[in-house]
Amino acid sequence: MPFPTPEDLLLFKVLAGRDKDLLDAQGVLRRHKGKLDLGYVEETLRSICDLAEEMAPWAHWMECLQKTGLARGGDG
Repeated sequence: MPFPTPEDLLLFKVLAGRDKDLLDAQGVLRRHKGKLDLGYVEETLRSICDLAEEMAPWAHWMECLQKTGLARGGDG
């Protein structure tokens, strides 16, 4: 049975956007710190936000990065 990658799980959680999901996303970021392809997550999330014309998931992503100390400055 295939499982989602940590990166795909991050996307699911950030797109859902509930407080619990964002806490889960922060947990994934902490647990897999240094092993994640954040470029893939950001590229995919940016594309989804652009297509949906909804930037709230991007704001959630930035918040998760900030709270886990992984923010790189700017808005990606």
